[in-house]
Amino acid sequence: MSFIHKFRAWCWHWHQRLGVSSALLFVVIAVTGIMLNHTSALQLAKHQVNQTWLLEWYGLAKQQQTSFEMPAGLIRQQKQQVLLNNQFLASCDAPLVSAAPTVLGDVVACRDSLLVIGPDGQLLDVITADFGLPFPIEKMQQCQGNVLSMMVDNKTLLFDIESLSVLENAQPCSDVQYPLVETLMVEGDGLDWQKVIQDLHSGRFFGTLGVWLYDLATLALLFLSLSGFWLWYNRRGRRK
Repeated sequence: MSFIHKFRAWCWHWHQRLGVSSALLFVVIAVTGIMLNHTSALQLAKHQVNQTWLLEWYGLAKQQQTSFEMPAGLIRQQKQQVLLNNQFLASCDAPLVSAAPTVLGDVVACRDSLLVIGPDGQLLDVITADFGLPFPIEKMQQCQGNVLSMMVDNKTLLFDIESLSVLENAQPCSDVQYPLVETLMVEGDGLDWQKVIQDLHSGRFFGTLGVWLYDLATLALLFLSLSGFWLWYNRRGRRK
């Protein structure tokens, strides 16, 4: 058997096996490549990943967070930041306690401060202990008008956010507050589908081993292209 025949048999042997073994990776690369070409139309960056197993794969975890549904939107705390509709509103070292309406605006209570928010979602004022606010606040509700009913050190106090004073005379309270919403939020900045598709396309989804595996798949594709052309050309030459 001549060298050409042996080489053709060797090429055909490995052309088949590499084609079959690399087919799945080629499909993943092709599909993810098409998706990345149309990432704006698909809005991949705007869609967050919610699958628990995928978040755990990236080392992210969902944490239970306390949120409050107000007319201006959903308010929650992420680390030391208070967010309204996922936009930064103010800083708060202590955890959120409750939220309630007043005449001046909606009030959100941290354990050591009050945030007064206007109807358009803008921060109007921050009331702290420097302005006579008793703390630590364990619970807060609207009593009436601008008067808040607060639980501080297991004692119920009335605090007027307009005069910034603690009221000694008890008065009837309506005890109004905004509903508590328990939400599962991803720590950090979260994970969007564009990041996942990019990692799948490059092999980084599978770590360092995945990158090397994709490199081998690229070399296999190069071999398939060259060997396929050579086998076709050699067979075409034999037919003439």
